[in-house]
Amino acid sequence: MDRQRTTHSPSECLLLSFAHRGEARAFLQEYKAHQLQTDFYELDTPFESLDVFLLITGEGYEDSMTNLSYILGKYPQINKMINYGVCGLLRKDLSLEINDLVGIRTVYADNTHQESKKMSFKSFTLDSAHSTEAFDIVTTRERILSREKADYLDNFSALVDRELWAQAFVANRWDIPLSSYKVISDYADGEICEQVKESSPLWSDQLLRHFIENQESPKQRKIREETLFQINAFFNEGDKEFFHITLSQERSLQRLLQAHHIKGHEFEELKEKIYFSQLLEKKMRPKDRTKELIISLSETLNPMELRLKNQLKTLTYPIEKLSAQVKHDQDYDKEKLHLSMTLQSAEDFQRLGEALQRFPYKKWTSILRGEDV
Repeated sequence: MDRQRTTHSPSECLLLSFAHRGEARAFLQEYKAHQLQTDFYELDTPFESLDVFLLITGEGYEDSMTNLSYILGKYPQINKMINYGVCGLLRKDLSLEINDLVGIRTVYADNTHQESKKMSFKSFTLDSAHSTEAFDIVTTRERILSREKADYLDNFSALVDRELWAQAFVANRWDIPLSSYKVISDYADGEICEQVKESSPLWSDQLLRHFIENQESPKQRKIREETLFQINAFFNEGDKEFFHITLSQERSLQRLLQAHHIKGHEFEELKEKIYFSQLLEKKMRPKDRTKELIISLSETLNPMELRLKNQLKTLTYPIEKLSAQVKHDQDYDKEKLHLSMTLQSAEDFQRLGEALQRFPYKKWTSILRGEDV
């Protein structure tokens, strides 16, 4: 069933397309998403005179072409498209690197007939060709599993993906302007890159930031830049290189640092208190270092809450060591505990039952009520 808009008549109706849900994850978390049908959503964004739809097309020629054609036919109000996603790098001797975000200038296609080694004669130049950093890309039917294939495609472009040409073909037929922006995820040389799956949330956040920066008004941009004041004041030059801060983490950091500022905590003294220099020296992934920083700032801001957590942790430890996940009420206002655990044998049930029987319920409620903190 179509969802009709009645609040305004936007000058633009934009469709964001992604091959995989992982690439779209940050968008679906950032904005309230109304699911209109499978893998198709309407997003509530703060951008005036703009309706935004989001489609997860699936990977490859067939899924991209079929699913996009169906959506454009059913929703004729769509008059602009942006494809976001990841792509592979065909050679390592370029200025381009893994994690770079690039605009796409022209998209070529490997011949859709698998037995042919020739390229498809038709190519498409996209609206993103006007980007400062724009590069050509070739779309292939099959994954690149050999250096020989990568070297052959490298004659046409430095980048490779599996769906953009099909989407450009459909957009061209419907006369809809199409732009595309890709994060370089790995080298297309046939080797499996373990980082790809792990880094997917970070790349999605990178794509979301690009979308926001290019859609927000000057007033919205000024407000966003002003809210980063506390973060910029906290980090010394070069410190940020040790961290990977997602958009949601950026907001958490800003909120925590603002709260510390209001309480009169000088940032240099605060850094000493949370052992910031030691945190920089730890051998850990940048995203994990950011998580630890947020936890430290939160605990330092609310020492009583930290003491409460530690006391509750002592009580729930016998359950947690059974590989169970234990969560309390977010504000510790309710005497409520959420337990999540996978039970696979009679012994698992028995051990959990024994741990729950030994759980000091009265002590637990006393701590939550503030009687024993």
